[in-house]
Amino acid sequence: MLAGIRYTLAGLILMPVLKAKKINIRKYKKKFWQLALLGILSFTIGNGSSGFALEYLPSTTVSFLTSLTTPLVLLFSIFLLNEIPKAVQIAGVGLSLVGLVMYFSPQKLAFDNPGYMILIISMLGFTFYAILGRFVAHSREVPFLVQTAIPFLVGGGLLLVLAVIFEGIPVLTLKPA
Repeated sequence: MLAGIRYTLAGLILMPVLKAKKINIRKYKKKFWQLALLGILSFTIGNGSSGFALEYLPSTTVSFLTSLTTPLVLLFSIFLLNEIPKAVQIAGVGLSLVGLVMYFSPQKLAFDNPGYMILIISMLGFTFYAILGRFVAHSREVPFLVQTAIPFLVGGGLLLVLAVIFEGIPVLTLKPA
């Protein structure tokens, strides 16, 4: 719920900024579905699933395993965007993988925990968000503020709707907990 409120509010706050900069978002309606998909992949699927995975897994596990998104982006960039990584990029990903192995090697990961499957969904959401985001950015047809505002509104709004469905409407009170 909190993430849905935060992302939707961020999108709403950016709308007057777009207006002040005289950016007419209607001009980009042909790109709306790409921008909406960016929001769904990142804010609804990526962040929503990540938050849900925290119901089953410790935050350190979620944080460290989410860093595996970087090698996934590298891999999918090769096949989907025809980008050839530089040696330093491959070395950086390799170093992060070594760090992950060092961190998790003394631990036993209980893969029967449903949090891992939820986390994989989150990682795939973030991965395809990065790939699509790079594709949209490379086209240089949509200003960065539009690439930010529309995904916040759509992805955050959908996350907010899902939170209301599954969590209910929160009760706000001024009384201390």
